[in-house]
Amino acid sequence: QEGFRERFLQEARAIAALEHPNIVPIYTFSRDPQLLYIVMAFVQGQNLRDWLSLLSQQGMVIAMAEGLGLVELVADALAYAHRRGVYHRDIKPGNIILRPLEPGQTSAAGLSFQPVVTDFGLAKLSEGGIHSIPGMAMGTPAYMAPEQCEGLEIDGRADIYALGIVLYELVTGRVPFYVKTL
Repeated sequence: QEGFRERFLQEARAIAALEHPNIVPIYTFSRDPQLLYIVMAFVQGQNLRDWLSLLSQQGMVIAMAEGLGLVELVADALAYAHRRGVYHRDIKPGNIILRPLEPGQTSAAGLSFQPVVTDFGLAKLSEGGIHSIPGMAMGTPAYMAPEQCEGLEIDGRADIYALGIVLYELVTGRVPFYVKTL
């Protein structure tokens, strides 16, 4: 796609500059004209999607305090990225890894794990440079804000909307709207 390489490199630079305990670290990214890639840290643990599926199979949902603590830490990571002009655009349980902490250790929210936001591959820069293709919706439909579904310009509010959907799912065990396509 025309301009994809430039968008990829611009977004990779912005994402690699993010340093937050709840955002996966990026070590390097492609500088080869023939090959595009991002090298990120391996985060030990399972993703939130898999954990929610396991709980669902057992007829359970996450405890309210754990769900709120998890969302608080992810919200802090997103606020940090937004202040630096980076929007994730695809917040969903599959893009949140639950990194186990050492036995007896707890996170700032009192959790036995540290949620780590991954897959900034759809991230969008808020100022200047090359942006995503106008009019093209990117993300996972069940977690996308209405303006994102329509392919309109978005900002950090779309990530907050998606995080609200994640919170709803944590508390109820299901998404509020079953959406398979735009």
